[in-house]
Amino acid sequence: NDNAPAFEHADDLIGHVTENEPVGVTVLTLRATDPDLPPNGGPFSYQLVGGPHASYVQVDAETGVVRTRQKVDHETTPQLRFDVEVRDS
Repeated sequence: NDNAPAFEHADDLIGHVTENEPVGVTVLTLRATDPDLPPNGGPFSYQLVGGPHASYVQVDAETGVVRTRQKVDHETTPQLRFDVEVRDS
């Protein structure tokens, strides 16, 4: 396993959530790649590791789907910033 996984389109990872959406709405789906061949190339696991708005979201460890954990008020929180780590097997 010579290479670490990386997010696809890492320079422009932007999700969207409309104000007053119910809790649990999908914000975005993270995808990773790794040049290593299986078994070292995947599957990947995703983990929320911090950021100023980490409490607003949850990340599915297997699929990379990011969902809201609470309602988002765009007047008080116009952007959500959080950090996610991806690991391979």
